[in-house]
Amino acid sequence: MAKNVTTLVSENGFKFSHLYPDASDVFDVEGRLRDPEWTEVDSAIAFANRRPDRPLSQHVHAFYWSDHPWPAELSSSSAHIRRLAASYATRMEGATSCDVLNEIFLKTDAPHQPWSAAAQGNTNFFQSAVLEPLLRPEIPKDRTGSRLGFLRQVVRIFREELNRRGLGHIELLLNEDQLSWVGPKAQAKRDAVRGFLKHLIDHDTALDGLGIQGHLVAKDPPDIHSTMELIEWLNGKTMTVHLSELDVTKKTNPEFSDDAHAAMVGDFVHAVLQQPNLRRLGFWGLFDAEHFSRKKKKIGERYVEHALYDPQSSPTLFDDDGHPKPVFNRILKELRAVAEP
Repeated sequence: MAKNVTTLVSENGFKFSHLYPDASDVFDVEGRLRDPEWTEVDSAIAFANRRPDRPLSQHVHAFYWSDHPWPAELSSSSAHIRRLAASYATRMEGATSCDVLNEIFLKTDAPHQPWSAAAQGNTNFFQSAVLEPLLRPEIPKDRTGSRLGFLRQVVRIFREELNRRGLGHIELLLNEDQLSWVGPKAQAKRDAVRGFLKHLIDHDTALDGLGIQGHLVAKDPPDIHSTMELIEWLNGKTMTVHLSELDVTKKTNPEFSDDAHAAMVGDFVHAVLQQPNLRRLGFWGLFDAEHFSRKKKKIGERYVEHALYDPQSSPTLFDDDGHPKPVFNRILKELRAVAEP
């Protein structure tokens, strides 16, 4: 790892519910946004700087994500959003990129979702009226009743605060899930992401790039061709791509072998590495034993099984004992192939 890892991502540290673990104590008695709890982030930063001769850069995940909702008093106030953005900036000196927005679109496999209709063809994803119902309903609306307007405000304020502190070089991204999946609904989601990114460009709040989450599933290989088309579209808009959160869930295919894992991920990584606008290759967890699919979800005082819970899962690069798996060796082979002429 010391030889091959260059960037550190704090899995939870920057998420709002970890910065403000007590939802009733976000504001002080005067209604001012309290300072966040930075303990987890500061620990990660200290770890990244343990080797002064080769410090790890930082990718910040994430500023706004509706899974970690902001109180209404925060989301409705540009002043509170600005103060929160300014607080983030104090911990971003070593950062090179940030998911300013995370998973804004509905899941394509969620019940009562509109992707089937959107995938019927002749859908103009560059229209705001088409994009709005595809956004997650938990996202607040701005004063005009637009979720797109709220997201634009978040991006604009966050960039302004970074620029104000001399951190304008940090790439701001949308990090989105299910963009490498197969099928017409996944294609509709890729098209919707194009529409959203173009919407931001048209409103002078352009992002710098896109995080394509690499949560692959063993039963369905990724749609490499369509994913590359999306990446090439981004390049045409001078936008970068970050392949993020790469892992493989095999609960629906328990016979999925380590060699099959290596082949699936290796072929996908091989294609992505050929793209000139690739900036980062990131992974969700390093050791199988520490992956979220091995752990039950805590709700209140109870631990319950979630949809991807699988105590036998092996989704990462290293096994339970920390030994590299075939997928690690395949990825290293692909990286060396592009690094060595």
